[in-house]
Amino acid sequence: MELSNEKLEVKVLSSQVDEFQHKISFLELEFESTQVMSKIKKDMNGCKFYTGINSFERLWTLCNFVIKFIPPQHSLCKLDYATQFVITLIRLRLNLTMQDLAYRFNISLCTCSKYITFWLHAMHKTLVPAFIRWPKQENVRKTMPLCFRDRFYRCICVIDCFEIFLDRPTKIKERASTFSTYKSHNTVKFLIAITPQGYISYVSKAYGGRISDKFIVEDCEFLDKLILRDIVLADRGFTVHEAVSLQNAELKIPSFLGKRNQLTNLEVEMSRDLARVRIHVERIIGAIKQRYSILHCTLNHQCTDLSGTDEERISIIDQMVNVACALYNACPSVVPII
Repeated sequence: MELSNEKLEVKVLSSQVDEFQHKISFLELEFESTQVMSKIKKDMNGCKFYTGINSFERLWTLCNFVIKFIPPQHSLCKLDYATQFVITLIRLRLNLTMQDLAYRFNISLCTCSKYITFWLHAMHKTLVPAFIRWPKQENVRKTMPLCFRDRFYRCICVIDCFEIFLDRPTKIKERASTFSTYKSHNTVKFLIAITPQGYISYVSKAYGGRISDKFIVEDCEFLDKLILRDIVLADRGFTVHEAVSLQNAELKIPSFLGKRNQLTNLEVEMSRDLARVRIHVERIIGAIKQRYSILHCTLNHQCTDLSGTDEERISIIDQMVNVACALYNACPSVVPII
């Protein structure tokens, strides 16, 4: 009789131990997620590491700005809007897997995916129009950096294209349209324009890696933004002089040698000056990819699929690139002002 009572007591105690272990593991997960949020709030370096934003005040301002344009939070949501916003930034910044983020914040994989999709769309609708804007000509000239003033005082922007790797599409047509001979890989390509002050003023939609830089400039809406006497700086691949001239603007690219033995002294000097200022667009592209490492990795080709309503169909990769550029503009530029 005593033995059976002891067995029953052991069984009850073991069930209690299992219950306590489950509670401990749950609290550990909650503690880990609150640790991340605490690190972001209290440590500027932690905020920059996890989100790419260099101060919690700026992060909080951006979050509140987006929240103003989205529906009120449902009472049954497990995480508040601020935490969902941070999860999305961590995804862009560190390229952590959805499962990793789900474990860190103690949510399901499906919920984590829904949060990130929702906030990517919300940031694209709010932050991109607010932070990626075409500047007025007079405003650019008032704050023109010294390195531009001598030869490129009328410069409105510097343009370049950058590519993001994709995994190999299953469909032959998609595989052919995205294969870049320059990168020897399947990619998507974006046209980006920066102001002389070092801020992004235009980002095109995604094009297949096979498409030439010239076609992208002529096909996207970039040319419509140029006005009389604007100067656009670009690399040799952008042979779009005629298209730019039709907008009463001017394109400056490094000189071609052609059939000549050497360039003239004036052409050499002009090409050097152009290369000295054009390097800023490459620095900014590098800074964006370094800050938001998801753009530095090979993405799933399904990211290029269009989603949304018929009025505004946009791919996930378009949203990610535009949001990353908008967040870059929300922080100090890597380009020196002087």
